[in-house]
Amino acid sequence: MYRLLGRLKRCCWFTWVVFILVSLAVTLIAVPGDPATAYQSFDGVDRSGWSESLETAIKDQYSPGDLGLNEQIKIDQYRHGWPLPCMTRGIGRVVLRKNRPGVVGGKGTDVRGHPRTQPLLSIDLPSDGDSYTLVPMANSKSYKMVPDDWEKTPLYWSDYNRWPLATDGAEWRIDYLLTNLAVLFTIPITAALMTERWVRRRGDVLRFRLVDLMVAFVLCSLAFGWFRSHADLREFEQSIESQGSPFIHVNDSLCEQWQIRELGRSNFHGYDRRYFGPDWLRRLIGNRELLRFSKHIIAVQLVPDELWQANLELLPELEYLESVSLPNGVTQQAIDRLEKVQRLRKVQIGFASDESQQRLGESAINTTDRWVNAQDLALLRRLSIEELGLMGEDLLVEDIEQVISMPDLKRLELIEASITLSELERLKKEYPNVEVTCYWGYETISRFSYGRSLMFRDTPPSNLNHRIESVRHQRLEAIAED
Repeated sequence: MYRLLGRLKRCCWFTWVVFILVSLAVTLIAVPGDPATAYQSFDGVDRSGWSESLETAIKDQYSPGDLGLNEQIKIDQYRHGWPLPCMTRGIGRVVLRKNRPGVVGGKGTDVRGHPRTQPLLSIDLPSDGDSYTLVPMANSKSYKMVPDDWEKTPLYWSDYNRWPLATDGAEWRIDYLLTNLAVLFTIPITAALMTERWVRRRGDVLRFRLVDLMVAFVLCSLAFGWFRSHADLREFEQSIESQGSPFIHVNDSLCEQWQIRELGRSNFHGYDRRYFGPDWLRRLIGNRELLRFSKHIIAVQLVPDELWQANLELLPELEYLESVSLPNGVTQQAIDRLEKVQRLRKVQIGFASDESQQRLGESAINTTDRWVNAQDLALLRRLSIEELGLMGEDLLVEDIEQVISMPDLKRLELIEASITLSELERLKKEYPNVEVTCYWGYETISRFSYGRSLMFRDTPPSNLNHRIESVRHQRLEAIAED
């Protein structure tokens, strides 16, 4: 023990500086937590980490008599640990809802428990195109989105609630915790030992050899090469981003796309991005927006217009593209381009129930490229995708049978398809490895919204059989005319 203390006293001051800085960096990486949410992320794979059992346990700490009028319990959960999430921590608070006439819910005020906190530190960055402000128009019921020139970028490790300083309950993974502790102690100790050895062999902190410069040059080259590879792709992706808007709702809802089209609203070019840098670097920096060069397009939505051909040519060049939405239809050339997208996992296509939208699309893109109809879905079998979304009244069961047997398909979502419940159940039994869902829309009027709105349910409309007969009759007439 005394020998160890003696060796520590003989360590160079520079070794202690390295040890302290690395320990501080490891602390910022591993200790602050990321918020857990009760919903699934956009890509459909990464779970949010929300614990239902922890939520129940915290709510049980509040008896019903403790809550006053318009008071309710809110739970915040955070996941802690790096490189493995070893703890889910929950904190609760009582919120007073201040209801206003004509408004669903109302504004909440924290009255008891652990109040919400905000990061203490932030940096103002030029807007990256996905930050908007809602500005009221002349009609007080309408708003428009105005792009921000600057956006405030908070450093999340400066948020008090992200540190495990207060808790109402926690769930642990002991095996992950032990693994994390081993890694976190090893990193600063190894860095200090290597620094002390280097200083002793060189004789002084400021003495260098040629090999030291070569190693530094290689490390800097690797870091710069990684930066440039992401930055170059990021600049290329901006050619699509400049033509569209970010997805406001990142859940990529097929129902929402059908609503937009059926209610006569304009579809738009859109995109969504995801961070592809190291998780430890994102934690250390405090916000992935400070590493925005490593955020790449994973989803696009394209509509027929004068940019249709140019956008199709760009799709295979988007290295991280996983999802493509074509709510107004698909052409033969579009399928050819989708086949070349390496990471493509999800495709969503809308089919018009009449020819008006198709003629509109043909005039917009001004091309002889053939539009694909519902009965031509076999062309999609060339795509290696896991999820497929189809929407349109023109879809019959024989059309769906052309794609449900695709080798890699795991999920098929249908909106407004002309298919009966018995046919739907038959498809589920014949293809148990494919999750099949189908929803039909119906119009409704709510006092909380203006104009028409659409809701969706899993039961077909009463006129479904008549619709099926009408679609089949139209196809027979088209064959007779040919």
